[in-house]
Amino acid sequence: MKKMLRKLGLAFVILTLFYFMAGWKMPVVWRMETLKLPKGCKTVYHTKIRITDVYWLHIEGEKVIKCDMGYEAAKAYIEENNSAKQLEHINISWYGGMSSDPIYDAEYDDSFWQQEDREDYVKISYFKKLEASHREYKHREIMSKSVILRSCKRNEEIGGERL
Repeated sequence: MKKMLRKLGLAFVILTLFYFMAGWKMPVVWRMETLKLPKGCKTVYHTKIRITDVYWLHIEGEKVIKCDMGYEAAKAYIEENNSAKQLEHINISWYGGMSSDPIYDAEYDDSFWQQEDREDYVKISYFKKLEASHREYKHREIMSKSVILRSCKRNEEIGGERL
C-alpha cells in the first residue's frame, strides 16, 4: 500500500511540475492549431507561445502560414469558418506588417523578403493579458513608492532641491 501511495504521489508531483513548466501552453497551442484554415495552406513557422511581462503580464503566441489565395482571402476564410469563441484573443495579420513585440519578425527574415509571393504569408497571433491579483498591485505600488523615495534622497544628497 505504501508503494502505491508513493507512486501516486510521485506521479502527482511530476504532473504538477509538467503543468507549471509547459502545461499552460497546451490550451493556447490547441486553440491555434485547431483553427479551420483554407485548403492548401502550409505552415511556414510553427506555433510558439510565451509568457512575457513587457508592458504587462500576458501570454502571446504566433504561427505563420502561407496560403496561395493571398492574405486578404485567407483572413476572410478564417474569420468566416471559425466561431467567435475560437477567434477570441486571436489576430490575423499579414506577416510582413509591423508589430511591437513579435515572436516571428519579418523585418529580420531574409528568406521572406526574397520571396516573390510575400502577400501570401499570414501571421496568426494569440494575445491574452493576464490579470494580476490585488496583492501584486499592492506590491507594485509599494515598490514604486520606494523607488521614488530613494530617488528623492539621492537628489538631496547631491545638493539638489527637495521635490
